[in-house]
Amino acid sequence: MSKKTETSPLLANGGDEGGDIHSKLANIRSLMQDTHDSCINFSYEWRKDQLTRLEKLVRDNFEEILDALYQDLGKARCEAGCFEMGSLVSEIEFFSKNLKSLMEPEDFPSPIGLFPGFSKVTPMPRNGPAVLVIGPSNYPISLSLMGVAGSLAAGNPTVLKPSELCPVSAALLAKYVPQYFEANALQVVGGGIPETTALLDQEWGMILFTGSERVGKIVAAAAAKTLTPIVLELGGKCPCLVDETCPADITQVANRMIWAKTANCGQNCISPDYAVVHKSKIDALVPELLKTLEKQFGSDPKQSGLGKLVAPGHVTRAIEMLQEVEERAKTDKSIKILVGGSDKCDAKAGYVAPTLILNAPLDCRVMQEEIFCPILPIVVFETRDEAVNLINSRAGTPLAFHAFTSSDKVFRELTERCRSGTAVQNDFLVQFVGPYLPFGGLGSSGIGAYRGANSFKAFSHMLPVVHRPCFPGADLHMLRYQPFGAFKEFALLKVLPILPTIPVLRLKIVSKAMVAVVVAVAITQFVPGADALVHSGRAAGAGFLRKVADALSP
Repeated sequence: MSKKTETSPLLANGGDEGGDIHSKLANIRSLMQDTHDSCINFSYEWRKDQLTRLEKLVRDNFEEILDALYQDLGKARCEAGCFEMGSLVSEIEFFSKNLKSLMEPEDFPSPIGLFPGFSKVTPMPRNGPAVLVIGPSNYPISLSLMGVAGSLAAGNPTVLKPSELCPVSAALLAKYVPQYFEANALQVVGGGIPETTALLDQEWGMILFTGSERVGKIVAAAAAKTLTPIVLELGGKCPCLVDETCPADITQVANRMIWAKTANCGQNCISPDYAVVHKSKIDALVPELLKTLEKQFGSDPKQSGLGKLVAPGHVTRAIEMLQEVEERAKTDKSIKILVGGSDKCDAKAGYVAPTLILNAPLDCRVMQEEIFCPILPIVVFETRDEAVNLINSRAGTPLAFHAFTSSDKVFRELTERCRSGTAVQNDFLVQFVGPYLPFGGLGSSGIGAYRGANSFKAFSHMLPVVHRPCFPGADLHMLRYQPFGAFKEFALLKVLPILPTIPVLRLKIVSKAMVAVVVAVAITQFVPGADALVHSGRAAGAGFLRKVADALSP
């Protein structure tokens, strides 16, 4: 493994390390505002170029990225390459392949009152000077650069603030971003709380933050002062409900549960935080959980590829949570530590032993706080109502809800009664794998959603545009103008509300032709002798109207 490096207080493209952070941020913002003012970032070519640079950065330095993830999080090479970097590469490829279609304005029908009119929504970059992406510590490369990819695809110069808890990954980003990007397109700002605070004091086009609910509230409060739009990807206590209708293959249920709880050493915002298991399934499930845990990590998981928590303080917190349960178990024999425990953890090594707790007390911290490590409390229930009430009694709204049931009807009922940001039937984590589904929270688990096309929309201002031509007759007998008489009142209050919406007009000349027809009909009613003139051109007009109808047809 390569030598571990530390991030400097401030690392950004085109600047020396150290110095006054506010003056450096002013320089960054000025460079990126220049990009906005030039409008070059509105073009397909600029956006495509940034995505190409980002993909090249990832591919050229893939091995070094895996090494950084190992140093920061102890991630096994295969896990990091497949589950973290694989998702990132697919996200960048999605934008590269679909960028032109994503940028295309979308046509919409228009109210009859706008006839002739053309309505569309045009994706535009956010306000300058840039979008701010604040990356997390659990996936310091992939989640940070996924946000960057969406922002650049939408045409935004971007500032990335990596997590200071992953110094090797942060230093790697700070090292390579200047080598692949112009300083007016993407910059990396390193450091800790002072640097993040300084960033949040500024106005941005948008902020994407991925992290805890506690810090998310700080980001939201800071953004509110400048009315900066935000997308917050947080977390919460994500439940797993094993219903009495769960699939018959209980081994597969156990395999998936242990995999999801231990992936990235349990540091996933959508990992099962606790399991609620029907009493008819508990006796079959527990032995399978123990069996698959040993099969995946051996008799001593510390010597396996489990990984480690990102900070010693996180291990200390986990140990304290376990010790609270262990103390309660001394007087309540129904509480059982099935495997693991506080004595098997090692704060210095960042190691938390995979731990299963049967009949976890509902008032203990493991059932009150988001756990975010490989500790799985298990609670047994008798009725579905009891399980739903238990889940809904936990604080906040979880980012993910997982239910094992073979019944689609039961799953629908559960997702309606147990609100969450995302939901998965009979598996875990898979809702984040591809760039196609929106990923986002609800209530305390987040604001907004991203991934793929949803990222493009989140990082764009979807500009509504209406075009109306100016030519004689386009205002339909001056209906909207003063003075209003009996005819206009009848037309506006009685006729207009019952007329159909104008379909999408694909050719502006069609609109003009339709207006001409309306005007011609009106002339025949009020101009003497005009009827004969219209009659003489009827044959030619009929052929033209057929072309009009063809142009309007889908």
